[in-house]
This record gives sequence, C-alpha cells and structure tokens, in this order.
Amino acid sequence: MQPNTFGDWAELEGERSRLQDWQLSLLKEWHSGGEPNEILNVLKSILTEFIKAHKGICEKVGCEEDPEWVEKFFGMVL
Repeated sequence: MQPNTFGDWAELEGERSRLQDWQLSLLKEWHSGGEPNEILNVLKSILTEFIKAHKGICEKVGCEEDPEWVEKFFGMVL
C-alpha cells in the first residue's frame, strides 16, 4: 500500500477517525501551507504535544527521557 493515501487520512480525520475531538482540533490547528513562516508557527505549536508524547513513549518503553535531546532537536529547526 502506498503511504499517505487519501484512505489513510480519512481514518485520521474523517468519520472513521478514532481520535478524540481535542485531537482532531489540534490537527486542524496544525495545518499549514508551504510558506516558511506558517510551517515554523505550526512547529512551535506542536512542541508542547511532542514533549508530552516523548515523555509518554519513554515511560512505556522504559527508557530515560532526555529533555535536552528534544531541545536540541527543535533548536535545529526553530
């Protein structure tokens, strides 16, 4: 199957979505055109959720969370 086909997104954002309303709302907020400033603004708004996800994944897989890695990663982009 080809990645990112229309059907893949329909499962995320369409009627078949398993996401909660607040998650769908974030996805809508994170939409961006191709303008660099728009992309950077979206990345900045994603940062908080990324940090939460990173922490949760670290806890689930039993590895030590590394906030400095996250800062370095986003610092390279932002």
